[in-house]
Amino acid sequence: EDEEEDEEDEEEEELEEEENLEVVTMEEENEEEEDEEDEEVSTLEDEEDEEEEDLDEEEEVESVALESEDEEYFDDEVEEEEDEEDEEEQDLDEEEEVESVALESEDEEYFDDGVEEEEDEEDEEEEDFDEEEEVESVALESEDEEYFDD
Repeated sequence: EDEEEDEEDEEEEELEEEENLEVVTMEEENEEEEDEEDEEVSTLEDEEDEEEEDLDEEEEVESVALESEDEEYFDDEVEEEEDEEDEEEQDLDEEEEVESVALESEDEEYFDDGVEEEEDEEDEEEEDFDEEEEVESVALESEDEEYFDD
């Protein structure tokens, strides 16, 4: 009986040891799985962080590019406005030049007309004077004839 009990005890101990081993093995496996899961989670978090950093960098690059485009657009706008102002100024200068030439031309025509009018007036005055002299001459001749007749 003792032997049987000893054998049973031994078997029980072996069973307990096996159970303990199984439990320990299961715990180790669980720990390994947890470690793997933690590692996967950590890796995923790292990848997400990298993606976020990449996105932030892309946004920064895009922002700088947009600012640069805005500056270029603004520079282009300013340049276009300056060009338009220059064209308007040039157009005004040309108009002023044309008006100036026209005024000079009109002044010359007016002056020429004025000179012509003065010459015509002088010619008329000369003609009138010549006519008066002729009338006076005729009158004097007529008086002379009357005096001679007398």
